[in-house]
Amino acid sequence: MKFAEIQSLSASESSQEGRLGLFNMLLRRRVSQTVESLGVVLPGNAMVEWKEKNNVFALSPGLHGGKIIAKPDTEIHAPAPGAIITKPLDITTDAVIDAVAVMPPSASGVLVTVRAGASAVIRGCTFEQPGDETSSHINIEDGGKLVLLGCVFRGSATSSDYVVAHAVGAATDVQVALCYNKTGNTLFTATVAQVSRLTITTVGAVGNSHAVTVDGVTGTHVVIGGDTTSTVVDALIAALAAAYPPAGPLGEWPVTLTDGGANFLITAKVAGTAFSISYLGTGTAAATLTTLQPNVAATAIGTGNI
Repeated sequence: MKFAEIQSLSASESSQEGRLGLFNMLLRRRVSQTVESLGVVLPGNAMVEWKEKNNVFALSPGLHGGKIIAKPDTEIHAPAPGAIITKPLDITTDAVIDAVAVMPPSASGVLVTVRAGASAVIRGCTFEQPGDETSSHINIEDGGKLVLLGCVFRGSATSSDYVVAHAVGAATDVQVALCYNKTGNTLFTATVAQVSRLTITTVGAVGNSHAVTVDGVTGTHVVIGGDTTSTVVDALIAALAAAYPPAGPLGEWPVTLTDGGANFLITAKVAGTAFSISYLGTGTAAATLTTLQPNVAATAIGTGNI
């Protein structure tokens, strides 16, 4: 206790009991100030982003609330084991999350959301959903970016949702490496080949035409007498193959064509690599183009940088 503080004591505070109580109060205050100056967040205290950027929080062991990260380059660390965040994290800007556990006591939806425009690095963390929760552990919006390194995923009910889910456009912006999935659900998105189907609905009059364009290469058939939906399909497949042969000067043909009578399937040769396709009929010639399976690009697995 400083001399000035002693001089200012009242009569009751000057007693031994009063001095001891005041001393304890000042000690607690200074311990609190020291803890705050070090960036240490005690259980039950809020993580407040006082600065416009570069806020750093060191969570002490115990239970902590969730956080909406709104200031750029915020970092949340757990210097010692046992720091548990019990509510979701919402990352709206660049951030680093390090060595914490996110374990809500009851179902509360997605544990971590990375919003569009945010880039985050999460390393050495444990994420555990309650046994009745079917939501993903982590979700990345289109335009968000995330690196996951050495994380553990536990809990959750059986679900078709991926543990790490993201919009289709975010696939190459999500990096997953050296993680342990103990949930029983699929960790991240796998590649799926695009499949489209073209069905001839009206052959059209003689002289009408059917044209199909795949990745900028067009095959055309002009209707002749005696044509049927099946012969038009055969002719279109032949025209596409002639326009873009398997080993042609433009490179490898990106799709396979499968004759189905009145229709044919167009399937990407490489899963995760999309192709463009369009149809144009003249006169009364008509067809329907259906996407049976959209292209799905896989989550990157420990390759590249964001």
